[in-house]
Amino acid sequence: MDANQTLGDLLLSPFLILYYLLQWLLDRILSPIPPAPHDKLKKPKIAVIGAGLTGVSAASHVVGHGFDCHIFEAGDESHLGGIWSQVNSTSGLQISSLMYRFQPSVKWSGGYPKRDEIVGEIRKVWERYGLRDKTSFNTKATNVYKDDQGRWIINDPSNGRFDGVIAAIGTCGDPKAPHIPGQEKFKGEIYHSSELDGKDVRGKRVLIIGGGASAVEALEFVDNSQAKETKVLARSEKWIIPRNAVIDSLLAFNIFGQETLFSWIPENLLRIFFYRDLADIAPPKGSSKGIFTETPMVNSRVFDLIREGKAQWYRGDIHGFEENGVLFNHRAQGVGKNGPGREKLEEGDVCILATGGKATRSKSAAA
Repeated sequence: MDANQTLGDLLLSPFLILYYLLQWLLDRILSPIPPAPHDKLKKPKIAVIGAGLTGVSAASHVVGHGFDCHIFEAGDESHLGGIWSQVNSTSGLQISSLMYRFQPSVKWSGGYPKRDEIVGEIRKVWERYGLRDKTSFNTKATNVYKDDQGRWIINDPSNGRFDGVIAAIGTCGDPKAPHIPGQEKFKGEIYHSSELDGKDVRGKRVLIIGGGASAVEALEFVDNSQAKETKVLARSEKWIIPRNAVIDSLLAFNIFGQETLFSWIPENLLRIFFYRDLADIAPPKGSSKGIFTETPMVNSRVFDLIREGKAQWYRGDIHGFEENGVLFNHRAQGVGKNGPGREKLEEGDVCILATGGKATRSKSAAA
């Protein structure tokens, strides 16, 4: 971040000053002490599978408490940071950074940092705790098992023997791009939502297939790229909550992590004060889609774009591609997937598949 901009932000925002002070205190009080460069770490020795956010954080705590470890990462060094290293540069946090503290030493510059800052903080932790010499890149863990003495082996004994294993492989792997009937007929470009860096959609009609967090990020990309028009084609309604640290924190106070007898209160407040005239795209009242049944999307810009006429958000089913667009079955609120509706060709020049990533799987021969 530019030093002059940072100084200006601090002078204008006393809350930002307090946030910086809080982060400094958390680092001083809670961060484990990094080992000296030539410290000999003791047992137990831990194998960490994955050099993403969770893997780097776990390894920093292991060595910070005096124990040895080694990280195994399937990709090269460009994959340091896991899923965050592979998303678009415009992708950022969907929740307040106040609640996204994967390691006490992390210091965010603002409420909703973008990819480069997030990966940068992960790398700082990796460097600060001397994990560079304890990381093997291009080493995919394909076989995890125990020897006859109960020690763990990653792939083969040449990688060492370990007293414990931390599987930090995340939940999302490679991009998931389903084949849609008639896709080969479409005359426009088709991209996955994770591959938008460098793509030009200025002045074009864009169709976004999907209604989750990937679709919201794709919509932000399209808006920044000054597309002619954008249509989001979603299968179902999902909760969208504002980027507001106070509101997000209040919702996080639900310690049960699921629907309660009082869930209707925040749901109705969101419909009244946030959705307002767009209540039709919220999950219907009395449905099984309560706000705590799945992870809501956090974004304030989506509704602004719809109200400004720069985007439309439709609910329905994809029936297939045509040369100049997508056949889409528009469904009314509350009508289930593949239910009755009105089929219409939604025309577009570019289609973005906001269909997320493949779920990762872990296997071992643990006794």
